[in-house]
Amino acid sequence: MTLSEIVQQQGGRIACRDGYKFSIATDAFAACTPVQDQGPWTAFEVVAHGMYAVDPRFQSFRRWCRYEGARYGFVPEAIVWEVIHAHGGLAE
Repeated sequence: MTLSEIVQQQGGRIACRDGYKFSIATDAFAACTPVQDQGPWTAFEVVAHGMYAVDPRFQSFRRWCRYEGARYGFVPEAIVWEVIHAHGGLAE
């Protein structure tokens, strides 16, 4: 399954087996590639939540945002999968 498919099926909510959670955003206003409402996308806006707000793999993509939580823009799909695998893979 691709991240584009996860966005379409699960609304971009990612839960890993070790409890790590974050969201990926894709639309005409998100920091994704391409910046549009329809995928497939190759880079994503990542929003980390709660105590898992900082993952070192996302740090170089950090962007300012007035909203709560850590936001990372234009994160390549390969980096997102690297983070997911580092946290035990996708939760069932």
